Amino acid sequence: MEEKTRVYFQKSTGFICHRYPDHYEPENENDGIEISAEEAEPTYQCPYGKIWAVKDGKPVLIDDEQVINTEEYKAEVKANEIATLKQYLSDTDYVVAKLNELKLEDEAEYEAERAKYSDVLKKRKEARARINELEG
Repeated sequence: MEEKTRVYFQKSTGFICHRYPDHYEPENENDGIEISAEEAEPTYQCPYGKIWAVKDGKPVLIDDEQVINTEEYKAEVKANEIATLKQYLSDTDYVVAKLNELKLEDEAEYEAERAKYSDVLKKRKEARARINELEG
């Protein structure tokens, strides 16, 4: 038999109570739902900028409007995006090196490889433009 657990939430906000980082209290002791322990387990962790709420009788992860509107959160999101884009450029640097070497050695093979990596080259260009936009 599947183990059930009671999860309390605030009816006015939908926010699940007794969860990190915000310790919301139920407005009424009857404001709760019965869900499986398996469904409840993920609600004990919450990514930065998110909050657990009850929608249609189920726990769902939603944006935490109070957090995502702070300058600190916006700065972190921006820094993470820049880091991800720079990592992509680093991970695909081999393509540029390979193409440069082929350009010096064999024009026909260079053109074939350039066509093969056209998507990567396009994404690299977009990544550089986005980094410049974010850092600018």
